[in-house]
Amino acid sequence: MTLTRLATRPFELPLRGELRWGRSGELTRLRHVLVAVHDEAGNVGVAEAPVRPTIYGETVESVQAIIRLLEPALVG
Repeated sequence: MTLTRLATRPFELPLRGELRWGRSGELTRLRHVLVAVHDEAGNVGVAEAPVRPTIYGETVESVQAIIRLLEPALVG
């Protein structure tokens, strides 16, 4: 199997209610990045990367940046 490309697409999932913690922690929607891995046979694998900047520090932009960084090593 040979990978031909990786693609990312950010998306949001609204929450029915707010999640609050501490004095300033609040979450009203979940932000994720959909990651699609394409191969030469036309198959597509899809996964999501949850973004939790207040817990682990990643952002939509950092997840997309690491996928772009890894893509040249994975494709081909």
